This record gives sequence, structure tokens and C-alpha cells, in this order.
Amino acid sequence: MPPFLGQGLNSGIRDAANLAWLLALLAKGGVKESLLDDYAAERSGQVAQIVEETVGMGHLICMTDPEESELRDAGLKALGSEGLQAMGMDKSWLLQGGTLQDDGIGGNLGLQATVSTGTRTGLLDEVITPPGFVLLGRDRDPADLLSPVHRADWKQLGGSSAHFGPGGLTDTEGKYAEWFDRLNASVVLIRPDFQIFGGVHTPHAADGLVHNLTERILT
Repeated sequence: MPPFLGQGLNSGIRDAANLAWLLALLAKGGVKESLLDDYAAERSGQVAQIVEETVGMGHLICMTDPEESELRDAGLKALGSEGLQAMGMDKSWLLQGGTLQDDGIGGNLGLQATVSTGTRTGLLDEVITPPGFVLLGRDRDPADLLSPVHRADWKQLGGSSAHFGPGGLTDTEGKYAEWFDRLNASVVLIRPDFQIFGGVHTPHAADGLVHNLTERILT
């Protein structure tokens, strides 16, 4: 991995996180052996994209012609901080293929922000028990809406749930409200590697979300 976006070690951590939850499920049993194929399917495309963008950033940084460098510097100053973020200085890369829904929500990275239970305040993965599958609802507990069959499947996967609003978590900084708006979702299913499997627009569709996951994973 070229060094210009600082993604070498980060990509290695993503590789390990992606592989770890798959191996954990396979070791536990009751899942499809073909599940391991999704490791390469998901990781290769994302890494290829990061390498391509990193090489492009390297060309920008390693420019040696004085006149071209002056034009580059002037252009970067004109962009400002928001423009630099849009260029990829502050971003995550979408996962595609594998154990993900192709719904515009799956493949995004889960949000790590501060929440409160009323007695405890901390980051989301400090308040809920990681690692594991999590159904996260915007305003009600999605697990309450699961059918008996899918509730049993969800239990087999060791899934948990959390939600914001009455009886649930408090979005102390308002970041999760913005996040759900951006995803256009009311429920998201987060994998043990903190990547989103997929999402739905209404809480009652959470049952179908769990069905799609278990159909891909369980034997």
C-alpha cells in the first residue's frame, strides 16, 4: 500500500476485522462454509480503490515541477477544509459484494459516537457489548418486531439490539439522528466488524433484514 493516505495499517486492520468474525462463526458451526469466500469478495475491491486513490494522492504530493507545484498549492488553498474532505482526506470506503445488502446502506461503516443509557455515557461499543451483530433502531427496538422464527435465528447468531428514544439510548451529540437521515434508514444491522450489513426504512421491515442475513449465513 503506498503511504500517501496512511491506509496501509488501516487496511490490515480492516482485513483482520473482516476475517475474524467469519472465522468465529465457522468455528462455532451451523453456518455455510462458503461464507469464507466473502472475505476476498469484500476486501479486494475496497483495497483496489484505496490503492488507486492513494497513487493519485502520491502524484499530487510528489510533484517536482515548480510551476505545477505552485498551481497545485493555489488550488488546494482555494478548496479549503471542506474541499479537502471531499477529495478523500476524511472518508470511508464502501464495501461491496459478500455478506452485504446492495441497498445503498450495506457496506457503509457503522457510526461510533457518544450515547447515554441514563446511568452511563460512552461510545456506542462501550455501551453495547461488542463484538456481535447489532440491530440498531432510530426510535424503537427492532428486536420487538421480529417474528418467532427470525427471533430464534437472531439468537442463534448471538445478535443484540439497541435503539434511541423512550426506553433506549440517548443520542447525546445528535450524530446518530444525522446518520440515520443520511442513510435514509430507520433500522440498520451492524456486523461484528462494525460494517453495516444493510438497512430498512421502517421498523417493521427489520424482520426481513434479519431474514436476509440469516439466509446468507446459516445452514
